[in-house]
Amino acid sequence: MRNLQDTHHLLLNYIGSDYFVHPVYKDQYGNLWKDIDLGNSKKPNLYSVANNCFEGEPMSPDGHTFKIMSE
Repeated sequence: MRNLQDTHHLLLNYIGSDYFVHPVYKDQYGNLWKDIDLGNSKKPNLYSVANNCFEGEPMSPDGHTFKIMSE
């Protein structure tokens, strides 16, 4: 799990969409994030993922700034 003391940007890579069509991203620490707006907004609305599992439930909103590296 990510270190909550980190205050720098998350660097995200798109890795696919889950069963419910949430775009899924992986950060530089190996943590997964889901866009609960299903990719329909200009800026992804990212939530952490239960058990860091690709098909896991979106859990908590992200407070970090982020940069999407690829899609």
